[in-house]
Amino acid sequence: MLALSLVVATVAVLFWRRPDQFFAPMIWAEDSTILGDYAAHGWASIVVPIQGYHILSTKLITMSSFQLSFALAPYFALWITVAFTCLVVLAVALSPTHLRLKPLCALAVLLVPTDGEVFAVSEYSFWWAGILLLLALLWDHGLPWLRAGYIVLGGLSSPLIGPAAVLLAGRAALERTGPSIGIAALATALAAVQTITAYFNIVNFGEVALELHTLKVASERLVGFFYIGSGLLPEYRYSRVGYVILATLAVMAFLRRDRLDRHFMLLVLVWAAICAMMIVRAPIGKIHPFLSGPRYFFYPFILMTWAGLWIAAVSGPVVKWVLGIAYMAALGFAVAYEYLPGYRFAGFTRRHDHVDWSEHVRRCTQRGDTEKYVMPIHHNGDGNALWPRDLAGAQCRALVAGSLFGRAP
Repeated sequence: MLALSLVVATVAVLFWRRPDQFFAPMIWAEDSTILGDYAAHGWASIVVPIQGYHILSTKLITMSSFQLSFALAPYFALWITVAFTCLVVLAVALSPTHLRLKPLCALAVLLVPTDGEVFAVSEYSFWWAGILLLLALLWDHGLPWLRAGYIVLGGLSSPLIGPAAVLLAGRAALERTGPSIGIAALATALAAVQTITAYFNIVNFGEVALELHTLKVASERLVGFFYIGSGLLPEYRYSRVGYVILATLAVMAFLRRDRLDRHFMLLVLVWAAICAMMIVRAPIGKIHPFLSGPRYFFYPFILMTWAGLWIAAVSGPVVKWVLGIAYMAALGFAVAYEYLPGYRFAGFTRRHDHVDWSEHVRRCTQRGDTEKYVMPIHHNGDGNALWPRDLAGAQCRALVAGSLFGRAP
């Protein structure tokens, strides 16, 4: 019954957060690069990195959709993505981890208080695959094959394998058991693959120097924005809110330190590591949970929620009520954000202009063998700011001919 309820809740929340993706699904962002590589090299392009990383889960979903039906690829991509999201949510709730209140942790993944950028879109499925690494890090016991599977799929899909491997190695050093050492070795090998690939293919634009100002802005964005919304107060006040909230959570954890073990500390450490990765990867002062790079807040906000649930689970009723009200307020602020003026394509529910992908495929197939056709790709939802992907007429016809279903006329 729990599994069925979570599947229904997942589909309902995905529809809530991305309704236009259900009514008029579309190909998004770096799926444009995957399309170009697939048109040129087929399934061999699965090993080609995107933006400096291997994102296996995204490539599997997107390329399978092209294979099933190029003309109807957005529809297949949507429903495969929905199915994969359901599996990740079930993994959070049912995997043998040290998380507390696991069904609520699963719902928190769906209700993370950011823009709906990473929801119901195949391009961003690798962010969901990264959640499997968090579960493997917080594993309790049993099912070693499942834990290894989480490491492999998550490690070949997300750069989160880097900090996860370091913390898994630290855990193995403390536990000194064969399974822990084997898992740490597997994670380290996959982290090496992602790190080497990133070294040769990526340029960082973040703020590497951990100055006081950087920490101030990080507190503002990663903590203050979570609990008090990101558009209600003057921006300079959010850092103060962040410091107060971090101090309050620290006091709550200290008072229940006898019931918080090293696995809770692992959760805190992976949160800190991910925040540090954000600062290195992107200018922390320019990203925003709704307006710019909301995907970067996905893991930090999930982990903050899990930490709050963990503390609540071992605390008395007063702390439970305080943390519960704080989270509901954060969720309320996120839902209300879309009603602020001027944010048509940003909000807890994210909208986009409708584009008829199948019609563009039909037009492309009617071009000459070498004549180029510009296939439209959404990146922010605005139909007037589509990304172009040039395909030759011969390529479109080959992609349609290679489809299993839904061939264009």
